[in-house]
Amino acid sequence: MCVGILLAAGFGRRYAAQCSADTPVQGKLLAELPHGASVAYQAAMALRAVTSSTLAVTRPETDMLHAQLRSARCDVLMTPLASRGMGASLAAAARHLLAGEREQPPVALIALADMPWIRHGTYVDIARAAHAHVIVVPTFQGRRGHPVAMHHSLWDELATLDGDVGARSLLAHHPVFELDTEDAGILRDVDVPQDLA
Repeated sequence: MCVGILLAAGFGRRYAAQCSADTPVQGKLLAELPHGASVAYQAAMALRAVTSSTLAVTRPETDMLHAQLRSARCDVLMTPLASRGMGASLAAAARHLLAGEREQPPVALIALADMPWIRHGTYVDIARAAHAHVIVVPTFQGRRGHPVAMHHSLWDELATLDGDVGARSLLAHHPVFELDTEDAGILRDVDVPQDLA
Protein backbone atom coordinates (compact mmCIF):
# COMPACT_ATOMS: atom_id res chain seq x y z
CA MET A 1 0.00 0.00 0.00
CA CYS A 2 0.91 3.66 -0.37
CA VAL A 3 0.18 6.80 1.56
CA GLY A 4 -1.11 9.68 -0.58
CA ILE A 5 0.05 13.28 -0.52
CA LEU A 6 -2.33 15.63 -2.32
CA LEU A 7 -0.94 19.11 -2.95
CA ALA A 8 -3.89 21.50 -2.74
CA ALA A 9 -2.36 24.79 -1.62
CA GLY A 10 -1.94 26.67 -4.90
CA PHE A 11 -3.48 30.10 -5.45
CA GLY A 12 -4.76 29.50 -8.99
CA ARG A 13 -4.06 33.13 -9.95
CA ARG A 14 -4.09 32.53 -13.70
CA TYR A 15 -7.45 30.75 -13.42
CA ALA A 16 -8.93 33.60 -11.36
CA ALA A 17 -7.58 36.24 -13.75
CA GLN A 18 -9.39 34.62 -16.69
CA CYS A 19 -12.77 34.20 -15.01
CA SER A 20 -15.44 36.43 -16.56
CA ALA A 21 -16.96 39.23 -14.50
CA ASP A 22 -20.25 37.34 -14.03
CA THR A 23 -18.54 34.12 -12.86
CA PRO A 24 -18.17 33.68 -9.10
CA VAL A 25 -14.51 33.05 -8.31
CA GLN A 26 -14.16 30.28 -5.71
CA GLY A 27 -10.79 29.11 -6.89
CA LYS A 28 -10.04 26.50 -9.51
CA LEU A 29 -9.93 23.60 -7.05
CA LEU A 30 -13.58 24.21 -6.17
CA ALA A 31 -14.65 24.67 -9.78
CA GLU A 32 -17.14 22.06 -11.00
CA LEU A 33 -16.33 19.51 -13.66
CA PRO A 34 -19.06 18.66 -16.20
CA HIS A 35 -20.42 15.82 -14.01
CA GLY A 36 -20.75 18.11 -10.99
CA ALA A 37 -17.83 17.14 -8.73
CA SER A 38 -15.22 19.76 -7.97
CA VAL A 39 -11.71 19.53 -9.39
CA ALA A 40 -10.15 18.88 -5.98
CA TYR A 41 -12.78 16.36 -4.89
CA GLN A 42 -12.32 14.32 -8.07
CA ALA A 43 -8.53 14.36 -7.73
CA ALA A 44 -8.75 13.42 -4.03
CA MET A 45 -11.13 10.52 -4.66
CA ALA A 46 -8.90 9.14 -7.40
CA LEU A 47 -5.87 9.20 -5.08
CA ARG A 48 -7.80 7.79 -2.10
CA ALA A 49 -8.90 4.82 -4.19
CA VAL A 50 -5.31 3.48 -4.25
CA THR A 51 -3.89 4.65 -0.91
CA SER A 52 -4.26 3.49 2.67
CA SER A 53 -4.64 7.13 3.70
CA THR A 54 -4.20 10.51 2.02
CA LEU A 55 -2.84 13.74 3.46
CA ALA A 56 -4.05 16.88 1.65
CA VAL A 57 -1.85 19.95 2.13
CA THR A 58 -3.70 23.29 2.03
CA ARG A 59 -3.45 26.88 3.11
CA PRO A 60 -5.31 27.66 6.37
CA GLU A 61 -7.80 30.11 4.86
CA THR A 62 -9.48 27.74 2.39
CA ASP A 63 -12.36 26.43 4.54
CA MET A 64 -14.62 25.26 1.69
CA LEU A 65 -11.76 23.30 0.19
CA HIS A 66 -10.99 21.68 3.56
CA ALA A 67 -14.60 20.51 3.82
CA GLN A 68 -14.55 18.95 0.35
CA LEU A 69 -11.24 17.19 0.97
CA ARG A 70 -12.49 15.80 4.27
CA SER A 71 -15.63 14.55 2.52
CA ALA A 72 -13.26 12.67 0.19
CA ARG A 73 -11.80 11.02 3.33
CA CYS A 74 -8.52 12.93 3.27
CA ASP A 75 -6.67 14.10 6.34
CA VAL A 76 -6.12 17.85 5.93
CA LEU A 77 -2.83 19.51 6.86
CA MET A 78 -3.19 23.29 6.95
CA THR A 79 0.11 25.11 6.83
CA PRO A 80 0.89 28.79 6.22
CA LEU A 81 4.20 27.65 4.73
CA ALA A 82 2.26 26.25 1.77
CA SER A 83 2.03 29.76 0.33
CA ARG A 84 5.78 29.54 -0.36
CA GLY A 85 5.24 26.94 -3.06
CA MET A 86 5.05 23.25 -3.88
CA GLY A 87 8.39 22.43 -2.27
CA ALA A 88 7.26 23.90 1.04
CA SER A 89 3.99 21.95 0.84
CA LEU A 90 5.84 18.70 0.18
CA ALA A 91 8.20 19.37 3.07
CA ALA A 92 5.30 20.02 5.44
CA ALA A 93 3.65 16.75 4.38
CA ALA A 94 6.85 14.75 4.78
CA ARG A 95 7.53 16.19 8.24
CA HIS A 96 3.96 15.41 9.27
CA LEU A 97 4.23 11.80 8.08
CA LEU A 98 7.65 11.27 9.64
CA ALA A 99 6.39 12.59 12.99
CA GLY A 100 3.29 10.38 12.94
CA GLU A 101 2.70 7.85 15.67
CA ARG A 102 1.63 5.04 13.36
CA GLU A 103 3.91 3.24 10.95
CA GLN A 104 3.56 4.53 7.41
CA PRO A 105 3.51 2.51 4.17
CA PRO A 106 6.87 2.37 2.37
CA VAL A 107 5.76 4.57 -0.55
CA ALA A 108 4.24 8.04 -0.88
CA LEU A 109 2.14 8.72 -3.97
CA ILE A 110 2.27 12.48 -4.60
CA ALA A 111 -0.51 14.02 -6.69
CA LEU A 112 -1.74 17.50 -7.58
CA ALA A 113 -5.26 18.59 -6.70
CA ASP A 114 -5.74 20.35 -10.05
CA MET A 115 -5.27 17.12 -12.06
CA PRO A 116 -8.61 15.27 -11.89
CA TRP A 117 -8.36 13.23 -15.10
CA ILE A 118 -5.71 10.63 -14.21
CA ARG A 119 -7.03 7.11 -14.77
CA HIS A 120 -7.44 4.69 -11.89
CA GLY A 121 -5.30 2.12 -13.68
CA THR A 122 -2.46 4.61 -13.94
CA TYR A 123 -2.48 5.16 -10.19
CA VAL A 124 -2.49 1.40 -9.65
CA ASP A 125 0.44 0.85 -12.04
CA ILE A 126 2.53 3.62 -10.45
CA ALA A 127 1.85 2.33 -6.94
CA ARG A 128 2.82 -1.20 -7.99
CA ALA A 129 6.04 -0.05 -9.70
CA ALA A 130 6.98 2.05 -6.67
CA HIS A 131 7.63 -1.05 -4.58
CA ALA A 132 10.57 -1.90 -6.86
CA HIS A 133 11.98 1.59 -7.51
CA VAL A 134 13.01 4.60 -5.40
CA ILE A 135 11.17 7.12 -7.60
CA VAL A 136 8.51 6.39 -10.23
CA VAL A 137 7.37 9.04 -12.70
CA PRO A 138 4.71 8.34 -15.34
CA THR A 139 5.23 9.43 -18.93
CA PHE A 140 2.90 10.01 -21.86
CA GLN A 141 4.41 10.31 -25.35
CA GLY A 142 7.81 10.97 -23.80
CA ARG A 143 6.69 13.69 -21.38
CA ARG A 144 6.86 13.28 -17.62
CA GLY A 145 3.72 13.88 -15.57
CA HIS A 146 2.03 13.17 -12.24
CA PRO A 147 1.52 11.51 -9.81
CA VAL A 148 5.05 10.75 -8.63
CA ALA A 149 5.83 7.91 -6.23
CA MET A 150 8.68 8.18 -3.73
CA HIS A 151 10.08 5.53 -1.43
CA HIS A 152 10.16 6.14 2.33
CA SER A 153 13.96 6.38 2.19
CA LEU A 154 13.60 9.80 0.52
CA TRP A 155 11.13 11.34 2.95
CA ASP A 156 13.88 12.96 5.06
CA GLU A 157 15.03 14.76 1.92
CA LEU A 158 11.46 15.71 1.04
CA ALA A 159 11.18 17.29 4.49
CA THR A 160 13.96 19.78 3.66
CA LEU A 161 12.40 21.18 0.48
CA ASP A 162 11.23 24.76 0.14
CA GLY A 163 10.06 27.20 -2.52
CA ASP A 164 8.16 26.44 -5.70
CA VAL A 165 10.35 23.89 -7.51
CA GLY A 166 8.72 20.85 -5.95
CA ALA A 167 10.88 17.74 -5.79
CA ARG A 168 13.01 18.43 -8.87
CA SER A 169 16.21 18.27 -6.83
CA LEU A 170 15.39 14.72 -5.74
CA LEU A 171 14.58 13.69 -9.29
CA ALA A 172 17.94 15.09 -10.38
CA HIS A 173 19.95 13.20 -7.73
CA HIS A 174 18.23 9.81 -7.50
CA PRO A 175 17.41 7.05 -10.00
CA VAL A 176 14.05 7.67 -11.65
CA PHE A 177 11.99 4.89 -13.21
CA GLU A 178 9.87 6.26 -16.04
CA LEU A 179 6.60 4.34 -16.38
CA ASP A 180 5.26 4.66 -19.90
CA THR A 181 1.47 5.11 -19.96
CA GLU A 182 -1.31 5.73 -22.48
CA ASP A 183 -2.89 8.23 -20.08
CA ALA A 184 -2.91 11.86 -21.23
CA GLY A 185 -4.43 12.73 -17.85
CA ILE A 186 -0.97 12.62 -16.26
CA LEU A 187 -0.20 15.88 -18.10
CA ARG A 188 -3.59 17.56 -17.99
CA ASP A 189 -4.31 20.09 -15.27
CA VAL A 190 -6.77 22.92 -14.72
CA ASP A 191 -4.97 26.16 -15.42
CA VAL A 192 -7.73 28.35 -16.90
CA PRO A 193 -11.56 28.06 -16.91
CA GLN A 194 -11.55 26.66 -20.47
CA ASP A 195 -9.68 23.58 -19.19
CA LEU A 196 -12.81 22.40 -17.35
CA ALA A 197 -14.64 21.44 -20.54
